[in-house]
Amino acid sequence: MDEMELTPLFTLFGMNVTPYAVCIAAGALLSVLLLLYLGKKRLGDDTAWSLAVLTLPLGLLGARIFYILARVPNTPEVLADAPYLWHGGFALWGAVGGAVLAAFLVSRARKKSFASLLDLMAAPAALM
Repeated sequence: MDEMELTPLFTLFGMNVTPYAVCIAAGALLSVLLLLYLGKKRLGDDTAWSLAVLTLPLGLLGARIFYILARVPNTPEVLADAPYLWHGGFALWGAVGGAVLAAFLVSRARKKSFASLLDLMAAPAALM
C-alpha cells in the first residue's frame, strides 16, 4: 500500500510540515496543558511537570520503536530509516508504552502512586 503524499503547509528547518503534523502537534500541546492543569489541581506540586517532560520523549521513542519492530519481519529495510523520525512512522501502542514507562519512572522518583499518575494521564491521553 502506498502512503498518500500530503501537500506541506510550510517548511521548518528543511522539513515539510503537513496538516497532519500540525494536528498531532496541537493535540500534544493541548494534552500537556491539560496534564499540567489537572496535575496542579490534584497533586499540588511539580510532579505533573516531571511527568510531561518525560512523557513526550519516551512516548515518541516508544511509538517509533514499536513501529519499526512491527515492520521488520516484512520489510527489513525499515531499520535503515529508524533514526530519521521526520520520515514518519509511529505506532500508538508504542506511545502508550512510553507514557506508562514515564509514569512509572516519575512515580519512583517523586514517591507518588503509580496508579494515581496513570489516572492523572487518562484525560490528556484521550485528548491526544
